[in-house]
Amino acid sequence: MMIYMAENEKTICFDHSHNNKLSIESSSYSEFIDYIFSSGFKVGHIKQGISAEKLNVYNLFIIGCPFGLLFDLEEIEIIEQYVKNGGSLFIISDGGGDHENETNLNDIAEKFGFKFNSDFVLDSMNYIRLQDRPIIDIIEPHPISLEINKFVHSSGCSLFIDNTFNSDKNIEINVVGYSGLNSFLKIYDGETYIEKDIPKNPVLVAIKYYKGRIVGLGNISIFSSLSSSYGYSALDNSLLLSNIINWLISVKDIEGNKVKNKLITIPINYSLSNNFPNPFNPSTKMEFSIPQTSNVVIKVFDILGNEIETIISEEKQIGTYEITWYSEGLPSGVYFYRLQAGDFVETKKMLLLK
Repeated sequence: MMIYMAENEKTICFDHSHNNKLSIESSSYSEFIDYIFSSGFKVGHIKQGISAEKLNVYNLFIIGCPFGLLFDLEEIEIIEQYVKNGGSLFIISDGGGDHENETNLNDIAEKFGFKFNSDFVLDSMNYIRLQDRPIIDIIEPHPISLEINKFVHSSGCSLFIDNTFNSDKNIEINVVGYSGLNSFLKIYDGETYIEKDIPKNPVLVAIKYYKGRIVGLGNISIFSSLSSSYGYSALDNSLLLSNIINWLISVKDIEGNKVKNKLITIPINYSLSNNFPNPFNPSTKMEFSIPQTSNVVIKVFDILGNEIETIISEEKQIGTYEITWYSEGLPSGVYFYRLQAGDFVETKKMLLLK
């Protein structure tokens, strides 16, 4: 799994003025914050109220699920103007929307043609362990959905899309992800939560708004799913976040000039790819990624488990690597190659055909 970053320097700002769950100091989302810092971005935060002077020096503003505090009218107008002039906005809510989080995030979102609904998205068939962890696999084509097959929308809310905004030629609203055909909602009706059988609800939106861009997502838990200790498979959550950051950060520089980004890659998980070609003769390539400096060992075994060769055994820096293995002198058959890096171990099968 990779996170794609712009090589030229970019600046990202977190809102620290409204008790955001996602902030630079958030221990629950520390891995995501670490990756943002390790990417080479300049990272900052805004405290004690949002002003144009504070905000306009950044390329991307992240509002990470505020709780218990309200945005005032002046702050909302400043954010809208920031995006209109070419800034990017990643706005995140969570299950229950503004009601559950005791905030007025929708006063910002509605400026751009959507709202976070006061509900929870569940699924009766397609979920990870619990129904409130639905798998989102209705994915529409968009740069932020590149190579995305499924992601987990854990304890998140759905979105309302105001399609009247699309009549403005300066605004383009694209729903990128929908809940499944077996999904349903637990909706706050003003007094309590009631369940309603309403499938295929928008959960992820990408918007072009004049010179700027916005992504809206009602799921703060996605930022925890980078961690191997999260407790369940997060599917393509990590890749989705990398796509979102890349799409938002690559729009314009702070003066509004077009930027041509040369993309570099930073791994956000340990991974071992399938070898290519497979079947092969006499050589094949293997790609692996490590998110931190690690002692890396890759060995090849035959079908009986006998060690055939140690391809590599050395310390590697964070990055993605490709190695070539030559099978001279070995008979046709099934072989296995195993990557061990720190506590991570993964084994893949390959077929030698002569």
